Amino acid sequence: MMTGHEIRTAYERFFVERGHIAMPSDSLVPKTDPTLLFTSAGMVQFKPYFLGQKGDELRRACSCQKCLRTSDLENVGHTARHHTFFEMLGNFSFGDYFKQDAIVWAWQFMTEVLKLDKAKLWITIFENDDEAEKLWQSEAGVAADRIIRMGEDSNFWKMGDTGPCGPCSEIHIDQGEEIGCGRPDCNVECDCDRFLELWNLVFTQFDRQADGTLEPLPRKNIDTGMGLERIAAVMQNGRSNYDSDLFQPMFDRIQDLSGVRFGESRRTDIAMRILADHARAVLFALTDGITPSNTGRGYVIKRILRRALRQGRILGLKFPFFASVMDSVVSVMRPAFSELTSTNINAANRIVEMEEESFGSILERGGELLYSRMDELRAKGESVLSGREAFKLYDTYGFPFEQTLEILDEEGFSCSREDFEAEMKQQRERARQAWKGTGATDRMALDAAGDLQATEFVGYTDECCEANILAIWDRHKRCTEASQGQKCEIVLDRTPFYAESGGQVGDGGTLSAKGVRFVVQDTQKTAAGIVVHLGEVAEGTLLVNQDVMAEIDHDKRGRIRRNHTSTHLLHAALRHVVGSEAKQSGSKVDESGFRFDFACPRSLSKSELTDIEQMVNGWICGNHPVQTRVVSLQDALAQGAMALFDEKYEDKVRLLEIADISKELCGGTHASRTGDIGSFRIVSEGSVSAGVRRLEALTGLSAWAHAQSREAVLDDLCELLKSPCSDLSERVRQIQEQTRNLEKQLEKELAQRAVSSAAELINQGEAIMVGDREVFLIRREIAGCTADQLNQMLDILRDKAPEGVYVLGTQVDGKAVLVCGVSPSLTKVFPAGKIIKAAAAITGGGGGGRPDRAQAGGKDGDKVPDALSKIPEILAEVQSH
Repeated sequence: MMTGHEIRTAYERFFVERGHIAMPSDSLVPKTDPTLLFTSAGMVQFKPYFLGQKGDELRRACSCQKCLRTSDLENVGHTARHHTFFEMLGNFSFGDYFKQDAIVWAWQFMTEVLKLDKAKLWITIFENDDEAEKLWQSEAGVAADRIIRMGEDSNFWKMGDTGPCGPCSEIHIDQGEEIGCGRPDCNVECDCDRFLELWNLVFTQFDRQADGTLEPLPRKNIDTGMGLERIAAVMQNGRSNYDSDLFQPMFDRIQDLSGVRFGESRRTDIAMRILADHARAVLFALTDGITPSNTGRGYVIKRILRRALRQGRILGLKFPFFASVMDSVVSVMRPAFSELTSTNINAANRIVEMEEESFGSILERGGELLYSRMDELRAKGESVLSGREAFKLYDTYGFPFEQTLEILDEEGFSCSREDFEAEMKQQRERARQAWKGTGATDRMALDAAGDLQATEFVGYTDECCEANILAIWDRHKRCTEASQGQKCEIVLDRTPFYAESGGQVGDGGTLSAKGVRFVVQDTQKTAAGIVVHLGEVAEGTLLVNQDVMAEIDHDKRGRIRRNHTSTHLLHAALRHVVGSEAKQSGSKVDESGFRFDFACPRSLSKSELTDIEQMVNGWICGNHPVQTRVVSLQDALAQGAMALFDEKYEDKVRLLEIADISKELCGGTHASRTGDIGSFRIVSEGSVSAGVRRLEALTGLSAWAHAQSREAVLDDLCELLKSPCSDLSERVRQIQEQTRNLEKQLEKELAQRAVSSAAELINQGEAIMVGDREVFLIRREIAGCTADQLNQMLDILRDKAPEGVYVLGTQVDGKAVLVCGVSPSLTKVFPAGKIIKAAAAITGGGGGGRPDRAQAGGKDGDKVPDALSKIPEILAEVQSH
């Protein structure tokens, strides 16, 4: 029996011996294709080689690629084979060997290395692939009756409606009649698990034309894939992918944490499988720099993590527990994946613990409401939750709709996704109508106008140009003119104004003609590329079809350029100082400064911030050239350019290069040289969400002004403290020490005063009759007292005074503060919480607490004496209830 790691090693060794280069697994974030959410197949990292973009520098390769797919997320845990995270063994040929070697080597590995029984193996081929059938028979010795022809749906791979494509051939294993559907006519085409697909060989040999014809490719490729989890389970005689050493440590850990044993019930078995699978997905996503968020990849990982956390609740696990489950994944996977370092694992643990904390309250409140509603429906004999109710859980309490659906399904209920989406649509429409109320034109209306085309943008090279007014909009209405004082939106045929996008704000400036001037306050862009100039007519009247001179605010654009270029320098510095996982997750660039969000599970230290500032300013002093050029997306990625998944890129992109410092895709406007930036200053660092930090920074004169203002504060402090700047820190420490000593002395005196006051209060106590019970009562207003001091006196009374009821009050900033203590022997008769609640009501407030101690506040401090005078009556009322 071979372990999962032994199979990985044997696969790599087998193909290296046959001339392949063993490539390490690529990140789950595709480096060669930003349009993909995740790396979902072994061939993703080799796409440039398949397309011939890298020539012949790599002809043969093999890998064990970590992959992540969520298309069947709802099936994970419920079936034997579905996973989010999995490993794909693959061997690849880029214009080198083809069908014969691919078939022979696959058969040799299966039968000679893994030593699978040939009598149990079956082959499928594409229905028209006579060549593959002959090779399986002549080169591998497979009998003709064990080769099954299949249709295009199952045995033909294509990249799209046109382009590279080719037939597939699969190796299946017959696991025996006891597994699967049990039908006597069960065969390879059955969907049950008896005939299990192990390896898929793709022969990319055609180029499909627009008319559907298949032209032979001049450069044929091989792309194969075999799931490690699946072959490991087969090698270890498992009936499920989970029945292997790749998952067993996770099951052991989950059982130890929960006390639940696998096999006790179907529901807990499903929960364990989901938890084991999702722990693998979350761990590798986090160590590859993907952090939970509300967009893109981050949203998917948040959804997977939260789905796993809910399964933990089903198993009775208490938060936090997920890091412990991930640790069991590390024990299995670390030998194969170098990224599972202690630093990365600790960072991942911190992120999941923060997410557990935030999701715990959502799960508790939302789950409580959902189960309560299901009980009500069940009592009525109903089994459908309305989309409106599901939406309320989501909108009001943050309870994810996917979680709602899963819980409903487990309990035999259902909910219409269409109804939920309808509620979502209505909410968006309400938001859109509210937005309309601001006076801004509906951008969709501009796109729908039909006669307007995408605006020609000349702002990369020109800061002013002649243009023609194509349309004028005023509060959702299309106009033919706009007069002085009128706020409106202008569409031109061409413009130098940069429209807000990619985190950079829109330009400002003017549109002018003889006797006419329009002040552009903002520039936006529709989905169809129509640039909209928002502003106000300052002079004259603007007319449709009028020619104007469009000129941006040069000073504003200059400051924006400096700030935008600085974000790229900052990104590079972060990756140097913090690590390659510090990837950009958002930004906002305007003329006053910029903010930059990046993946990082911890706050940055002062020394790190200093190093980053020093590095960026060093690059600014180096006055490096900043170059932009238009290239194809694939060429840019092949050159190592960084891209952001959440950005939508065209086929042609702008590649920004700053010497050997930074190379990123960016459509914004930039400085010509780093020296133009002048200076750089970080002014704040903080958290945005779990695993995401934010830096805010200034450049140029803004950075200088910030430094000047701080220097002015230092000068004032030096003068106030009569200390030179060099001694200021030590002088402040001296004052702090003096203050602490005085505070300790004051606390001591206040404590002595409290003891003395308490003694006086005890002497002033009174024995009153409440019904037929004698009760010792202390009730007193203490003037000039804080809430803490009031509680301190109460503590002394509870310790020193005879058994009884003690109620003290004071005024703080004109508001009432009341505290109540009750001796243990009296709490059942006179609960402090009920007493204080009734007394606080007299002062216009409320409060509560434990039976032996409670505190309350009220709006009207002048009513404290009234409240204290009513205590005997309150005691009588409380006792009667």
